[in-house]
Amino acid sequence: QYPDRYMPHTEENRKRNVERAHLILKLMFEQELITQEEYEQAIQEEIQFSYNPGAGKVTKTSVQTYFVDEVIKQVMKDLMEYKGVSIQTAEDMIYNSGLKIYTTLVPKVQNALDYVYMDKEVEETFFPKVNEEAERRGEIPQSAMVVLDPQTGAVCGLYGGYGEKMGSVFNRATQMERSPGSSIKPLLVYGPGIETGHITMATLVDDVPQHMRLYDPSIPEKERQQIYPKNVENINFGLTTATEGLVKSRNVVAALVLRDFTGFNTGLTYLERVGLPRWEDNGRVAISMGGFTNRMSPLQMAAAYSVFMYKGMYWEPYFYTSVEDHEGNVILEKKPEGRKVYSEQTVYIMNYMLQQVVQRGTAAGYGVKNKNGVPIPTAGKTGTSDKNLDKWFCGGTPYYVAATWYGYDNREVPISLKNAEYTNALRIWNAVMSKIHEDLEPAEFFDTMPAKIVKREICLDSGLLPTDLCKQDPRGSRIQEMYFIEGTEPAYGDNCDVHYRARVCTVCKDEHGRPVLANEFCPSELTREQVFIRRPKEYKPAFPEDPYPEDWKYEIYEGEYCTIHNRFNTQGGVPETAAPDTGQPPASPGDTPSDPVIGY
Repeated sequence: QYPDRYMPHTEENRKRNVERAHLILKLMFEQELITQEEYEQAIQEEIQFSYNPGAGKVTKTSVQTYFVDEVIKQVMKDLMEYKGVSIQTAEDMIYNSGLKIYTTLVPKVQNALDYVYMDKEVEETFFPKVNEEAERRGEIPQSAMVVLDPQTGAVCGLYGGYGEKMGSVFNRATQMERSPGSSIKPLLVYGPGIETGHITMATLVDDVPQHMRLYDPSIPEKERQQIYPKNVENINFGLTTATEGLVKSRNVVAALVLRDFTGFNTGLTYLERVGLPRWEDNGRVAISMGGFTNRMSPLQMAAAYSVFMYKGMYWEPYFYTSVEDHEGNVILEKKPEGRKVYSEQTVYIMNYMLQQVVQRGTAAGYGVKNKNGVPIPTAGKTGTSDKNLDKWFCGGTPYYVAATWYGYDNREVPISLKNAEYTNALRIWNAVMSKIHEDLEPAEFFDTMPAKIVKREICLDSGLLPTDLCKQDPRGSRIQEMYFIEGTEPAYGDNCDVHYRARVCTVCKDEHGRPVLANEFCPSELTREQVFIRRPKEYKPAFPEDPYPEDWKYEIYEGEYCTIHNRFNTQGGVPETAAPDTGQPPASPGDTPSDPVIGY
């Protein structure tokens, strides 16, 4: 019906054609009639219109914003679902029957987004043209961002692509799905683990080289022996708490925690509870780093992160509050739909850990400030996908939660980001959120600490209560305060058993340049007492070429004594083959060149 509304003789009608085509494609995708790849490809194709100019007058109209696009889609879908009308009737009701639609848009939020994404003055700051491969492929930097109210799920603003919106185009904020990288770790690995008591902030993992694909038949045989996963630094750091694993975005720690502590079923159950069902990837270690078959949109990630910003509640995101007909009767009403996912205790701990990411981790220096430079408490997590195709930052303040993606559309081939682009998602997120918070005063995520939370000092190398030796580690004090849900904290008497003091010979080293224990013949002036670590389980490389972890430098083995001094030589002397005592920790053997890996 109303065929003249789709005759392409006006810009308004051409816009209706594009919007209708996009809606039909979305419905086809939701009904699994087309794949995600076919949907994204079709949605980005430009529709060519052919029409006799003399048949009608061309009318100039304003371009519908990304936000309005989503409002129209949600209202149209609800009219079809709750009023039982066809797609054509729903569309006609929206455009021709005088409906009044009340949206969730917050002007200051949308204005901040518009400024960062559209203003030419800041173009080079956030969207620099520094990627030669992208230029050769005719691609420009892209980004998308969604800002929500964490207490209701109301979408306060969004932007779906770099630059001014020209007509009805692909909305990357809602329609694009990309690998979330490490930004998935709080949602899949750490949050579920703490909620179920499988882990605490102090859970200890030994970050040593792993071969998690050794028996995976889906991996080519020649690749199965390769170290997997890798940290972004291409280094293994050794004994690491769950907190440090999240704050520093250590991939090996996340993979081990998911596999050995939280569990795949638990992680995926909680991921589904925040609107991200991904059971098709059950058992795949890669998901701990964002390697999903079906990926995520900025809208989905912003909504999921709201659980860590406000009382553990997940809210279905929505774009309008009510719709009235031309007589003022309310025909549709949208109320917040939420469900409790996490206890307040888990949220308090996870929020604290995510604040640490911003204070001293992979997002250090990107906390939100108001116009007076006063910091607003900020919690969040960075994300980088395999081969540096995607950069993310997801997080929030007590006022708003937001997710930002940065990358390229990858129309022809995947385009990896350059070093100069690595922080762009963070910078965009920070710029938008700081502008939104210009006139807001600092507020706390929690007025008071929830009941049944206890605080303890913990040794970073054992996950247990510290001793005096933990302060004397050659790296400096290894003591840190951590929070626990009551009953999961180390009991009094559960003291560090990793640090210990030993007397070493200052002139004798082992084959790797590490100190060895002094024997009875070592002159006292050539010995000293020093604090070392002793890992709970000795690390033995699975393959000869496997490197040693960083903290291996600070170990000393029982039974490995000085070989220089004996009853015939009690005066000292350094053999030519012995490594000199430089006062610096020895280098780890087996260091390998850096490879591009997922991380942060």
